[in-house]
Amino acid sequence: MQLSYPLYGFLLLLVLQYLTVRALLQRDCHHDGLGTKPYYIGTTHLQCMLTTGVNMLLDVITTGRRRRALQVQEIDMSHSYLSYDGVLMEFGLNGTRIEPYGRPMFSQNCPSSFLPTPAGFSTLPIDCVIRCARNYHVRFGNYKPFSNNCNTFTNRMSTILCHEVYCPPWCL
Repeated sequence: MQLSYPLYGFLLLLVLQYLTVRALLQRDCHHDGLGTKPYYIGTTHLQCMLTTGVNMLLDVITTGRRRRALQVQEIDMSHSYLSYDGVLMEFGLNGTRIEPYGRPMFSQNCPSSFLPTPAGFSTLPIDCVIRCARNYHVRFGNYKPFSNNCNTFTNRMSTILCHEVYCPPWCL
């Protein structure tokens, strides 16, 4: 089957239109615009969190004794979280924690801070983002230290905030 030149032109026009719409929907979220709100990523020093013994609670419950502190390399490993429209969201062993105007876990004892500039900007309503955070474990599974941890949560939520124009169906 041979296609005519007008049909080639029409198909090319459709492809260009699709790419243009896709580019608009997957906008660059690093620039604020009309109706956008910034979101921030923060970190808490992970080694400090581990030495507090909170993440060792499971061993105390199962064995009746405390295990030694985890041995981590002397690098700046961090627990990450994000804040959007005044709501703090973080993911860990106990699932997703959502706190309006809250402070990160262990921030009273461990060095914690938000990055000085916004990680991006979003137009999503805060109730949608909260529902995404609440449904995160249903969509992506429970906490796993090496494959579905706080950093994975922060990255996935950042991608949703950055690229989604409408609330994803799994968040509804």
